[in-house]
Amino acid sequence: MSMLGSRMYRIFPTLTGANLLQSNSTILKRNFTITNCLSKKPFENLDPEANVILLGNKDKKMKMKYSEILEKVGERKLVKVHLTKKTSETDLPMFKIMSDVDLEIAARKARTDSSNFLGSRTIYETDTGRLKQKQMELKTRLSDHDLSFQTAKILKWLQKGHFVKVEIKVAKESTKEDAEALKKKIEQEMSEHKEILGLSNSKLIISTK
Repeated sequence: MSMLGSRMYRIFPTLTGANLLQSNSTILKRNFTITNCLSKKPFENLDPEANVILLGNKDKKMKMKYSEILEKVGERKLVKVHLTKKTSETDLPMFKIMSDVDLEIAARKARTDSSNFLGSRTIYETDTGRLKQKQMELKTRLSDHDLSFQTAKILKWLQKGHFVKVEIKVAKESTKEDAEALKKKIEQEMSEHKEILGLSNSKLIISTK
């Protein structure tokens, strides 16, 4: 240390020490936040300092660090977005922060798009794999054994992170009330697994026809 620097340090020791402590505190807080986010990051192969694209409202593209996106996720889900038809603008990995309701809508749309594929298509990937919506059709005249088998299948799909749509049709010699009763039975069975049903039970949709 130079003589001038030594004198300044003796004149302002408290100020210098305070600045160092404040700076170190800021760095520690920043590192803790990033470490906390990275401990639950869904896409392990990505460098936290890598540049990525975050899709905002109306899919507006924002370039930022992967670690910065992780800090924004909160209770929502981080989803990786793939386009089947790439352009020069999609070289960087793209992500979107979505709620369970957003994901259900996207899963439904993805299923429709896959059955009517024309041109480019958007594929969403969560930490449990590619976003999918499974569909099941049931009829009201269902034995207890068959109901148990089908509810087990629904549960398995939900545990894998899939969205599930169940359509109950009124069988011959049955009524709409029978369909509603079957719907309530399935809902009651699934209510024991609230942790995988998503916000407002958005991961399981049951309708009657």
